[in-house]
Amino acid sequence: MTDITANVVVSNPRPIFTESRSFKAVANGKIYIGQIDTDPVNPANQIPVYIENEDGSHVQIAQPLIINAAGKIVYNGQLVKIVTVQGHSMAIYDSYGSQVDYIANVLKYDPDQYSIEADKKFKYSVKLSDYLTLQDAASAAVDGLLIDVDYHFYSGETVDFGGKALTIDCKAKFIGDGNLIFTKLGKGSRIAGVFMESTTTPWVIKPWTDDNQWLTDAAAVVATLKQSKTDGYQPTVSDYVKFPGIETLLPPNAKGQNITSTLEIRECIGVEVHRASGLMAGFLFRGCHFCKMVDANNPSGGKDGIITFENLSGDWGKGNYVIGGRTSYGSVSSAQFLRNNGGFERDGGVIGFTSYRAGESGVKTWQGTVGSTTSRNYNLQFRDSVVIYPVWDGFDLGADTDMNPELDRPGDYPITQYPLHQLPLNHLIDNLLVRGALGVGFGMDGKGMYVSNITVEDCAGSGAYLLTHESVFTNIAIIDTNTKDFQANQIYISGACRVNGLRLIGIRSTDGQGLTIDAPNSTVSGITGMVDPSRINVANLAEEGLGNIRANSFGYDSAAIKLRIHKLSKTLDSGALYSHINGGAGSGSAYTQLTAISGSTPDAVSLKVNHKDCRGAEIPFVPDIASDDFIKDSSCFLPYWENNSTSLKALVKKPNGELVRLTLATL
Repeated sequence: MTDITANVVVSNPRPIFTESRSFKAVANGKIYIGQIDTDPVNPANQIPVYIENEDGSHVQIAQPLIINAAGKIVYNGQLVKIVTVQGHSMAIYDSYGSQVDYIANVLKYDPDQYSIEADKKFKYSVKLSDYLTLQDAASAAVDGLLIDVDYHFYSGETVDFGGKALTIDCKAKFIGDGNLIFTKLGKGSRIAGVFMESTTTPWVIKPWTDDNQWLTDAAAVVATLKQSKTDGYQPTVSDYVKFPGIETLLPPNAKGQNITSTLEIRECIGVEVHRASGLMAGFLFRGCHFCKMVDANNPSGGKDGIITFENLSGDWGKGNYVIGGRTSYGSVSSAQFLRNNGGFERDGGVIGFTSYRAGESGVKTWQGTVGSTTSRNYNLQFRDSVVIYPVWDGFDLGADTDMNPELDRPGDYPITQYPLHQLPLNHLIDNLLVRGALGVGFGMDGKGMYVSNITVEDCAGSGAYLLTHESVFTNIAIIDTNTKDFQANQIYISGACRVNGLRLIGIRSTDGQGLTIDAPNSTVSGITGMVDPSRINVANLAEEGLGNIRANSFGYDSAAIKLRIHKLSKTLDSGALYSHINGGAGSGSAYTQLTAISGSTPDAVSLKVNHKDCRGAEIPFVPDIASDDFIKDSSCFLPYWENNSTSLKALVKKPNGELVRLTLATL
């Protein structure tokens, strides 16, 4: 018995085998079957033919085939169904050995066969259910492959597609632990609806409550431990750091797991994966270029990263994207890049993507050296994307590791050329949102970049941790961060950068630790929100007004503009300008007060205009004799008291700078 996939029935386009002119049956004739457009009488051109039994089994028989008196094919006198595995030519000879018909390609003439072939041609050239292995189906596929039955793979199983550009339409699952490897997919190949599922159901933790509040106590986290493919992630050594004490509380079967069902696209160009999904799933593009993961359909991640573009050997990855879609859970990052460089055109990155409850970071560019080469990334796009409730960071877009700084960068720019955290990453970063990170909301390093429209909300740690230099940040919103009151600043910028438009708002009370803004080398402008001035540390706070400025006081009796010099005091105002109402609401009168600190007492000295609607000014006098250096400018005078406040005098600096003293009154 021969195990074949019978695709084509051997038949005549006419109901019986007849002579072409007389339509008489070719009694006792012979049929030869060969390759298309060849002479099938020549044994070199012949292809195998099989009897198909009623149970579906096949038996190969020799040629020629015999025609009975009724024009039907028989074998040992019995009517039989003859099949082959491919399209074919057919030559028919009568009992005298004369050729009575020749068909170069039977499929072109047989309506039934044509409809079958057309269905394959325009839908799927091959169905997996017709083959024993995925490799067999891949080898037979012409332009399309239908995954119509679940396929159980072994870890490391490799499928070679021979460079063919295929559409692989997945209506069933790939099931297995480890990697299913696709190689030599041709440029333009498209994998649609792939679903990866692990064979093993792992032990997972879930450090969130149902309403997305964090569990940070190790015992509380371990209490969530269960076997599931859908509701948590496998714990890693990172969790030993994040939840101190959890390592000793976890049972042995929950440690060291490595359950992931990964589709690995290896060394391909121009392959797209659309609407991918799965349970304990991973999608690894290794050594690929111009490949895309499009509209991921919420796969639940396994032990590895859910979507990974890794180019640690060969050329740097280029043109690799995550576009749209959503992922959940996973022990590592939802979308991550290792050694990709999009070039001047910034060809590659993450656009329009959502990560939910990642076990590490939502979106990550790897940092430092992996193996013997750099894993850093350059010239990528990160736009229009959202990370929700990651265990570590929302967007982690650094290049140099901060925890274990390296002395050099193998395969990358040397430290002598670009110091630590000052690489020219040149990422395009715009319109990113992070909510509820247990770590840092938005982190990055690098030099000379432009970053815009970043919103970080309700994060347990720092809102933004920026080890950046000579970069420009525009429209950054930090809302209710450091909610766990860690020893962290809500926004930290290490190098000399410029920040234009910093919104610091929220509904939570001010935390006890850390500064609101710690940017000791940066210039910051456009701060809005209720910010405690004592918790701002910047090199330069620049608020230049273009046009008219108005300070409105809505429900209060006063409006104020307060000044604070941190070198003098981080807690006391150095000066202020107030406007207070005279009388009650609607009185039509107010007075204005200009004040300065003295003796560590704010507002100790003040000049008042129109107090009590007097239409005059109150001028403070120096309480004792004024020294010559008390008066600063020419054409000014400084009143002072002398002789135990019995003589009122004035120190006058004339236009030429000459000082004179005048007696104004003696009491």
